[in-house]
Amino acid sequence: TRPIGAAWDIGAYEYGTPPVLDAITGFHAAAFNGSTWAVLIWPPYTAADFAGVNVYRCTVTGACSNRIAQITAASAAAAHSPMTQWFDSKLYTAGTYYYTVAPYNTSNVVGTMSSEVSITVTGKQ
Repeated sequence: TRPIGAAWDIGAYEYGTPPVLDAITGFHAAAFNGSTWAVLIWPPYTAADFAGVNVYRCTVTGACSNRIAQITAASAAAAHSPMTQWFDSKLYTAGTYYYTVAPYNTSNVVGTMSSEVSITVTGKQ
């Protein structure tokens, strides 16, 4: 209940939790020049409360919980890049890297993670 004389807070999730955004589908990755870069690409995401995309990377399949980037409209514009791709340029060690992405909403609630994708790079020569 609300305090006597207090106005209703229209639009806020006062009871329960806000809805979780669905996973981004169509996510894929490719090694860039086969060495130390990867490009991650996904289709546009159009949920009403969508604010951005979190990017996760790991070296063990199924364990991608380390966020390496948070993409917003402002950060994408500053990088002259659409909100549908991200470049990982810090793959100095040869091996296989796994990635997932997850949308987050304007309340910073992270949605469902995408399917995992992998790339193999040769690392710094």
